[in-house]
Amino acid sequence: MSLNEPLIKEKIDRAVNVLLKNDLFLLMNNSDEWSISHKLAEYLQQEFPQWHVDLEYNRDKDQAKKVEGKIVRPDIIVHLRNTDNNLLIVEIKKSNNLGDLEDYKERLKKFTSPEGRYRYKLGLLIVFYVGADFQKAPTIEFYKKGKQL
Repeated sequence: MSLNEPLIKEKIDRAVNVLLKNDLFLLMNNSDEWSISHKLAEYLQQEFPQWHVDLEYNRDKDQAKKVEGKIVRPDIIVHLRNTDNNLLIVEIKKSNNLGDLEDYKERLKKFTSPEGRYRYKLGLLIVFYVGADFQKAPTIEFYKKGKQL
């Protein structure tokens, strides 16, 4: 099941826009990152119906998902469970909690690296603006082949 990059990005944009339309309250109210991730995962599932969209998924087939020996739980992944077919990995941050942002960027590079274990087609870092800044458009960074685009 292969999708081209422009189509994947179009589907991501639609899912983010639906979240902004339907769930702006979560941003305005500075809701927990998990709440925001959950809603985005629902909208991504609608965009990628042939794929599994999982939240905080820490499995690599029958093993724990690891990067540099540490167990990791990406915020959202789009994949086919129990296969090596990994389409999209998403990390979400809120604008008022950016302390470990560089760690997330490095993680996305590793998850998308062609030399790495997981080789996700695309990585995505989304910063949602919350509280008084909730009306700002989210910042979205893409990662591919171990590099930020």
